[in-house]
Amino acid sequence: MTNETFEEIKRAIGSSELSNDELETLKSSLTDSQSNMTKEQYNALLEAIDKAQESTRPFTVVKGDNLAVVGDANDTQLHKFEYEITFKKPTYDEDGNLVGKTTETKTYKNVFIAPRQQSRVVKILTMILPYFHKVNEDGSLSNYTPLELAEIFANFDESVYDMMYELVAYVLHIPQEEKDYMVWSSVVGASVRICVEFPEVVNEAESFFA
Repeated sequence: MTNETFEEIKRAIGSSELSNDELETLKSSLTDSQSNMTKEQYNALLEAIDKAQESTRPFTVVKGDNLAVVGDANDTQLHKFEYEITFKKPTYDEDGNLVGKTTETKTYKNVFIAPRQQSRVVKILTMILPYFHKVNEDGSLSNYTPLELAEIFANFDESVYDMMYELVAYVLHIPQEEKDYMVWSSVVGASVRICVEFPEVVNEAESFFA
């Protein structure tokens, strides 16, 4: 891993609520050398998703025609965070010929998930989570076995990557015309942080499978 890559990962996840040891683990595992999901990146995201279950932040569960609140209903604090995302965009000469690519890092301050955003974020997560937690016949969730995980990697759907780009762009209010230029390490790092820093949306999404 180059120093430049390491610094990019630090920008992506360096201000999260993970412990120092957990941050070091994620920094060492995330890399932008791959455009597809690596096992290390998968494990980093799975760890963040699992960590969300420890949170007591309230989330809504649909039970028939009724809504129930799970968690600490008194936790009404608005949680805001700062993210940095790196973009790699093509550059063209005056004749419209591709001459190279430029890299730019943008800072997104006071990032939070408003109530009107939450349903969309939860919907996106429901399309991502089945690749990380197995839905059993009784509605419970569990981790995949090594054999099942190997099959997932062999048949990993491109739509998962699309949903991860969509998740980060939607939460950070990144315009659609810029979304596809986010570098992969920024997308993975931001996805990890979203799961850690907004655990209520992860837990609400998982409740749909129960």
